[in-house]
Amino acid sequence: MMFLIISIFDTKLLEKLKSHKNDDYVDVLIVLKDQKVLNESSHYLNNVNFLKFYHFNSQVSLLDYLKTLDILQFKQFWVINAIWVRIKVKDLWKLESRKEIEKIYYDKDNFYIFSDIRENSKIMLDTPTYGIKLIKADSVWIKYNIKGRGVIVGSIDTGVDTSHPALRGKILSYWLDAVNYQNYPYDDNNHGTHTIGTMVADSNIGVAPGAKIIACKAFNKYGSGSDFSILSCIEFFAELKANYGLDIRIINNSWGIYPGNNTWLWNAIWNGWRVNNIVPVFAVGNKGPNSGTIYSPADYPFVIGVGAVDISDTVVNFSSRGPAPNNTPYNDISFWSRIDWNYIKPDIMAPGRNVYSTIRNGSYAYGNGTSMAAPHVSGVIALMLEKNPNLNYYQIYQIITDIARDRNCNEITWPNNNCGWGRINALKAIESITYGSFAYLVFIDKTIYDKNNNGKIEPNETVYVDVKIRNVGYDTLKNVYAKISTSSNLVNIIKDSIYFGNLPPQFEINAFAIGDSFKFVANNFNNGDSVVFNLLISNKNYKFKLILGEIPIGTATIDTTISSLSFSNNGEFKEFKFPKDSSNLLYFGSIAFGNSENYLSDNFYNSKDIYNVWGIYKSNDYLDENYKFIASDGKINVIGNFYGKQNDSIIYLIYTIKNVSNGLINNFLFGLFMDFDIKNPNNDFGWSLRCSNNYGGVILKSNDYNYFISVFLIDGIFKSGRVFPNSITLNKTNKFNLLNGTLGDSINL
Repeated sequence: MMFLIISIFDTKLLEKLKSHKNDDYVDVLIVLKDQKVLNESSHYLNNVNFLKFYHFNSQVSLLDYLKTLDILQFKQFWVINAIWVRIKVKDLWKLESRKEIEKIYYDKDNFYIFSDIRENSKIMLDTPTYGIKLIKADSVWIKYNIKGRGVIVGSIDTGVDTSHPALRGKILSYWLDAVNYQNYPYDDNNHGTHTIGTMVADSNIGVAPGAKIIACKAFNKYGSGSDFSILSCIEFFAELKANYGLDIRIINNSWGIYPGNNTWLWNAIWNGWRVNNIVPVFAVGNKGPNSGTIYSPADYPFVIGVGAVDISDTVVNFSSRGPAPNNTPYNDISFWSRIDWNYIKPDIMAPGRNVYSTIRNGSYAYGNGTSMAAPHVSGVIALMLEKNPNLNYYQIYQIITDIARDRNCNEITWPNNNCGWGRINALKAIESITYGSFAYLVFIDKTIYDKNNNGKIEPNETVYVDVKIRNVGYDTLKNVYAKISTSSNLVNIIKDSIYFGNLPPQFEINAFAIGDSFKFVANNFNNGDSVVFNLLISNKNYKFKLILGEIPIGTATIDTTISSLSFSNNGEFKEFKFPKDSSNLLYFGSIAFGNSENYLSDNFYNSKDIYNVWGIYKSNDYLDENYKFIASDGKINVIGNFYGKQNDSIIYLIYTIKNVSNGLINNFLFGLFMDFDIKNPNNDFGWSLRCSNNYGGVILKSNDYNYFISVFLIDGIFKSGRVFPNSITLNKTNKFNLLNGTLGDSINL
């Protein structure tokens, strides 16, 4: 008798593990068996909250077990039932006995963008691109004055250059960097700026220049993306729609995974987007001309997969061909976009060769790929939604495949697996849609003006909030008002309401235009603290978040990119090289927190876990260096960031301590411990670590010594900073005496 043993480890993971040692860390995505698939509904917040509760609850046992293993970071996902974790290889094998695990995937470079961008230029166009003309988007602008106004489009890509002249005012302030965790939008590849330009750019380039973009960076400068970054972006857009009230209608995705028939993102896209009335548009990939070369997720039956044609309306050679797989779950007709879908892919075609669009630094370039085709379709859908915001996914799909297309791909039988239902036609789409008689309000964006106009919200400074809204319907909205509130005690709202009056059909207005705004004053905050404001506009609820003070370098938005260190209520940070590439510095640190002196001193410094990294001190002309640490015990979250700046020999520490429990925590203690082992052949360089209530630290001068350093806070107030030689035994008494200032030498602050 033969037994078939099915491993929970994906074949790619098993292959990668052959080159890893037991003590190496590896990034994996653990997918659980218990997967909930939602039904479509208009109750977006209910969808998100239910799914979070269900999936997070089912992860409790596994998560508790993971915390007993050697892991550095983890993140729970809810659009699918999965946990991302950075774990030692020797402990990864222990997961094989866990019955709740469906599969464990290796997480690195699993997804790729599809394009070839070249020929930089600074030339703006006087006439529309050939792609705009081919799909007749310019005819829609001229004949109907429809440009996608009031429609919000999401982009998952390499980011965006918001300073590009053709994109100014197009990119909304909501942003997530799931790769490098930077606070402000950027693009280190060009691909994202190019695809976004095709959707919304001015200068006769964008299909829907009136639409707005929210960007999420999931792909690195080389054009590859991880499971972690993709899932983070999927959840980011779902959360913005459900919890912040932003009516995101389309997500453009010029990326995928090859080969197709890969369904692990199936539930994520369905649960995150489709049930929340978001239209997913995907490029089909550049693996043509052979059949069966469609990438996933473009081959899913509930997304719009886009292939590429050229200026002569001929399918280009590289454009991937169908059909989609005929197996489970593809053959479940409840997921089909139309009853006669019958595995046809691509769904629709658009221009994808020599597409002229925006790239970084105010330049323009030609791009080739289905990556360039997909944003044409996303732009057309934005035009459709300006004319009728009430269109749902099925109506949009039916219009595109039945009416809004031309059939010039040199095909005889339609639909087919080379060109789908045809090449998209924006004019036919708009002329097939009835205006209707209704009013439809959308919140577009907010703009912040600080009184001294330096771009930062500072203590006791009056801050003005301008909001922009639009009636995208075809009936008058009467007596429109807006009101803000917050539960935060960090700000004092001094003007909380705005009256806009009546809004005619297709009318857009901002508060400053009528001489009004919200006003507040912030005080008693630490740099980088955030405040969430509730915004009520004529009985529709929205939210927006503001960062107070100067944003710490390299920190991430906490509520969208949480990844926690797994230490038992305390943390240690390793491998922080400062300055960058130094060789004579051996450095280790740890943090601990709680409301018991015994607990704090027990967990403050655990010498058995020391992991030292060597490097070489060169000069002050090094690149910025950054290390982030996060620790949590379920009641307190501590988020910290060490960083060094160019031409500055000081280490900065920024940290945030947040009570996330439901009650008051008294006598809160927080300790920061650092073991500096400094050896300098010149015997003369100085080391500094700055300190105040929210900048912790010490100042040292080195003469080839090895020293311990401590910084101690009680209830968030700096109490002591001490230094003493590491020849002193670190027993329990000495640990706390170092903290409370009775042991060691005081330090200059």
